[in-house]
Amino acid sequence: GPFSNRLGAMMARAAPGGLDPRIRPPEGKGRAPGVPEPQATGRKYHVVVTSDASPYQCWMTEIFYYHYKKLKDEYPDSDMGGFTRILHSERKDALADIVPTVLVEPLKHKGVYTFAPLTRPMALKNFMQVQNVTEDYLFIMEPDYVMMKPLPGWATPERPASLSVSYMNYEERPELVARWNKKKVGREHMYSVGPAPTLIHKRQLNQILEVWPELTVTMYEDSETNLRWGWVLEMWSFALAASQLDTGPIDFILRPDILLQPPWDTTTRVQGCTPPQEAPCVEREAYIIHYTYGMDYDEKGVLQGIRPRGKVGTGWRFDKRNYAMRYPPDPLPMPMAAVNATNPLVYKFMHMMQEGLEGNPRFIRARAPHRGR
Repeated sequence: GPFSNRLGAMMARAAPGGLDPRIRPPEGKGRAPGVPEPQATGRKYHVVVTSDASPYQCWMTEIFYYHYKKLKDEYPDSDMGGFTRILHSERKDALADIVPTVLVEPLKHKGVYTFAPLTRPMALKNFMQVQNVTEDYLFIMEPDYVMMKPLPGWATPERPASLSVSYMNYEERPELVARWNKKKVGREHMYSVGPAPTLIHKRQLNQILEVWPELTVTMYEDSETNLRWGWVLEMWSFALAASQLDTGPIDFILRPDILLQPPWDTTTRVQGCTPPQEAPCVEREAYIIHYTYGMDYDEKGVLQGIRPRGKVGTGWRFDKRNYAMRYPPDPLPMPMAAVNATNPLVYKFMHMMQEGLEGNPRFIRARAPHRGR
């Protein structure tokens, strides 16, 4: 098999779903009165995050796990089950002693050094070969997510639930889509979704994983595909893999309320339709914040653009990439009240990040010696 004997020992030390008692929500920071319980379906899912051992991935995973743990305490009857960090690395790291971790052998490909997502499909496949989680579903997530409340178990045995993204446009490069649509699947069965955030039955994930890892590497090594799809190539390979199964294409449940992306999103609510609904659609609360973009504001709380094209914020800024090689400072540089007036989601997000810093014992030991602006 592709694993060494150390994997079994690693799993014994950090069983999936185990909750480390050292990571606890600060006193008095529970769910606000009047916040409704997410409607549970009874379809339990296991949360998984793929990660390497870099400081960048580690500090984001710690904050993710803090809020996961907090929500497990606040919503004990939700559909959210256990948690596993899938670590694709040659050896375990210190974070594995705090966060439930399974070590899997990393992909041996030179492209991993310049395109980290290349390793995720194989990491998930390796994990599924040895996983011992009891839940029927997996919720694939990323370290740079912050959960505001547990997602209901929207997926079914036949249909995963995911987010449709606008930057995956099948009409933009039809010749490229046709090149990889070997089974000539109809457009109605091809979705603009990536592997995260995706809630999926384990059986269906295993079907996709029969195709996805090899397809990802093949697409990456195709110069034109790599050039045209760039940083979203692994998302395209997931979507295409789901459409190219011998058992037929997988159809997705599309939920716009799964995830928000500040600073483009400004509140916790989403006014989006769940197909086949047609506009106007009901406004509803979202579940996850994804902090993929830099946030730059002037002194009046006006957004100054999105990096790398935008300006650097003259009043306040936060960009996770500033902490690619080190842990962020504690306390974090917090936005002014003016930002709360123009983008309350950014304001809420930063306070959730700070709460995650304060609630993690590793951060207490590894606080950066400087303070950010």
